Amino acid sequence: MPGPSASVAQPDAMSEPSAAAPTVVESAAPAPPVSVVPKEAVDPPKPMKTDPVGALELPQLLVRLFEALAKLKDGTATSDVRFTQHGDSHTAADFGTGTARRALQLQFGDGGRGFVAMGQPWKGYTQNDISAGMTGFVSVKTKYSKGKFSGDGIYGLGGGGIEGNAVGSRAWTSVRVPTSQFEIAYLKQPKGGSFDVFVDGAKVGQVSTDANAIASGFSSFSVDEADHKIEVRLHGDGKVRIFGVVLDRAANGVTFDSLGINGAQIISALRWKEKHLIEQVNHRGPTAFILAYGTNESTGMMPAEEYETKLKELIHRFTSGAPNASCILLGPPDRAVKRGPGEWRTAPRILEVIASQRRVAKEVGCAFYDQLAAMGGPGSIAKWANERKPRATRDHVHLTKKGYTQLAESFVTDLVTAYEQWQAK
Repeated sequence: MPGPSASVAQPDAMSEPSAAAPTVVESAAPAPPVSVVPKEAVDPPKPMKTDPVGALELPQLLVRLFEALAKLKDGTATSDVRFTQHGDSHTAADFGTGTARRALQLQFGDGGRGFVAMGQPWKGYTQNDISAGMTGFVSVKTKYSKGKFSGDGIYGLGGGGIEGNAVGSRAWTSVRVPTSQFEIAYLKQPKGGSFDVFVDGAKVGQVSTDANAIASGFSSFSVDEADHKIEVRLHGDGKVRIFGVVLDRAANGVTFDSLGINGAQIISALRWKEKHLIEQVNHRGPTAFILAYGTNESTGMMPAEEYETKLKELIHRFTSGAPNASCILLGPPDRAVKRGPGEWRTAPRILEVIASQRRVAKEVGCAFYDQLAAMGGPGSIAKWANERKPRATRDHVHLTKKGYTQLAESFVTDLVTAYEQWQAK
């Protein structure tokens, strides 16, 4: 079902947290995106046969999430249980998040596909159950050139949007799962332009983005429950920025938003304007937010204390937007570095990042999921990459569809096991 409405406020200029000292992660320049995971579909939902691996720590901090899931189970829920997951390329691939989405929906009900981009906020954007394209629009996101970051930090829930002002510019998202309600997110701004909304080729509405001040805007539409193509077409009367679209169903259930960006680190989200991020999170109203960073930080040199300070600041921004949400830190999978001919060993900094995330989770009140432990511990990715049907790719950073599916199934099994243990008390 649709999420709660929220008041919108003018975003501030963002100030990054101050630095501190001792050793673990990240470099000033962004780590290169450690390749893009192949585009494959997630298999149709089916009951999982995965045994619990016990990688979920501090599950007692997820009581609010468990209470919401229980209401879905007993039919007393008045809204969806919404998961949002922000992260790097492991999230962007939507293999793991897609598997988790379908597994949780199979157990607790299908609330809809959730938030997806409109058009192509970056080259090659793709996710399960959708296809998207655009003409006349350009992507809007943080850019890095000659040692400097640039951008206004106003990029919507997913950290990237599209912008255009020419008459006839079009952007669309085709949805291959049942959708009965959708909400387009955009930027309201002085002298903002207008756009028409089309569903399956038929015009269903018109939206003006003109406003006295910069703020987030949202427009909702109801349609017959089915697969749909949702499209926006610009009038050419001013600049229009689109952040994405939430795809919903009338029935209550689980939604699981996959909000990953290739090469992202926690500092990436801290470069977004703070008030804007908070109002976006507030409007989406997650029941649980998941932060899944760490792989790219493990290629750099940021001191542990500084990294932990920044991670706590990012968590604070999400809890400011969703004060009643449960929080889960999803530790990075294994990453290996080459030590000699055919010899790959777990990168020491991955272990340091995981240790930092575990400390922060305990300090701020988030659950922690140890994906490295769920894989089998240090050295796992080298073994997975060497298998006849590999669960990891040869870069020893990313997983294959099979590997992401297994990790996501382990996560969901551990989460549901913790829920069942809570319910049995």
